[in-house]
Amino acid sequence: MSYDDHRLRRDIRELFAEQARTVASRADNTDQRLSALDDQVTALSGQVEALSDKLDALLGLRQVEVEQNALEPVRTARQAAARMVRAVVDDRPVPTASLDDVDGYWLVPAAQALVGARDGRVDQAAAEVAAARDPLRTATLLVAVLTLVGRPEAALPWLDAAFFPTTGWGSPSGTAGPTQVTVATRAVWDAAASGLLDLAGVQAVQHRLRAVVPASLGKTLLGLAPSTDKHCSQVEALDAWTAWVATTGPALDSPTDGAGAACEALHTVVGSLTDEGAPDERDLMERTARLNAKAGHAPDPSQVWDAPTVSLTNALTAAVRSTAPNQARLVAPAVLPVLRERVDNLVQTLERAPAPTRTVQVDTQSWTVTGDDDLPGLAAALAAARAQTPPGQRLPLLGALTAATVGFVVLAVVVTPIWLAAAALTGIAAIVEYVVRREKAIEHQEAVTTRETRLTTRLREARAQVSTEAANRAVTLTAARALSTALAALPAEPA
Repeated sequence: MSYDDHRLRRDIRELFAEQARTVASRADNTDQRLSALDDQVTALSGQVEALSDKLDALLGLRQVEVEQNALEPVRTARQAAARMVRAVVDDRPVPTASLDDVDGYWLVPAAQALVGARDGRVDQAAAEVAAARDPLRTATLLVAVLTLVGRPEAALPWLDAAFFPTTGWGSPSGTAGPTQVTVATRAVWDAAASGLLDLAGVQAVQHRLRAVVPASLGKTLLGLAPSTDKHCSQVEALDAWTAWVATTGPALDSPTDGAGAACEALHTVVGSLTDEGAPDERDLMERTARLNAKAGHAPDPSQVWDAPTVSLTNALTAAVRSTAPNQARLVAPAVLPVLRERVDNLVQTLERAPAPTRTVQVDTQSWTVTGDDDLPGLAAALAAARAQTPPGQRLPLLGALTAATVGFVVLAVVVTPIWLAAAALTGIAAIVEYVVRREKAIEHQEAVTTRETRLTTRLREARAQVSTEAANRAVTLTAARALSTALAALPAEPA
């Protein structure tokens, strides 16, 4: 093959390689473009789906609007009643136009009952009609409005039905139960703690709290200290409770710095009750809220009056740990009885508990350590262990070898020197046996010493643990008795 042919073939191979690289590069570019197109298609599909959902939501809103138009008389009556209630709350002239009643709807007669609220007057006939239609909503609205207008004495007959009611609890869907604190309940709670209710109202709130306080709260309370959120030991918690009982008086300060926040919460409750709609409207209003969220509209930030906020146990615990004196004073009649029962049980448990002990086991022997320093039989056992013959000792063999060596030496002197060889063998054997016996004796003594040291260390640790536990138990019992005495000295709460 000529040089020209070789060069031609080389050029052809380089050309093929260059074309292969070009094809691979174009393929990579094509894959990247296809991947980018796939991403764009996915994004466009998501946008189209979102737009389709919004369109469906808008169409749904249009349909809901048509259905709401059919309930125009109901909506008109609700809005008029709401304006009347807000006028009473805001101390503006109350509309004089009569309200059209809606069959089964509570708000219209409730609004009529509140026309004279600022003068402390409640139209009992209208209030009874509203309560017959919805007792919980009626009582909650009356209590909130009468408290806001400074007439809490007129709200007293409705407090039991509004604050942790025994019947008609929560919303029709059952979103809250008697172990939950709703937005409305929290508002009434804070109103009482802020001095917005009169003495009779505060006592009514305290009475309802005593009726619903969970029995398990006592265990929770013993694990914390009042008026602080810091962690502490049980003794510190008991001492803090004793001081808390001594300083927490029955009277509430009126008003307090929390009155503004309590009024705001009551305004929220009033707005929620007046805006939630009549029974026929609620389903449509809920559909409207869902469709508005689907359409991308901002949700209504207002709270629903019967929405649960926190468990009753957590609310009571937070009130106890609050640095606001009125919160603690408000819940004291409810929490102190369960705390007293728990403390009395603690005192009985500590008094009946056996003395603390620890069991120490070394090898096959065990010792029970109590508060006394003397352990019967310990000294004798240690002495017996020290005097014990090391295992594997062959004392008769050592004696026999020694005697044989002496005998062979005597024979060598008396009879013939040949017995010296035998004496040498038995003497060497006796020496070896003695050395082995000595090493085993040393090992045995070291083992006995190690065992004594280990036993002594464990006994010392056990004694320290028993002593510490006994001291802690005594301190805890003293603190628990002091708290029990302080709780027993409190005046009995009225039934």
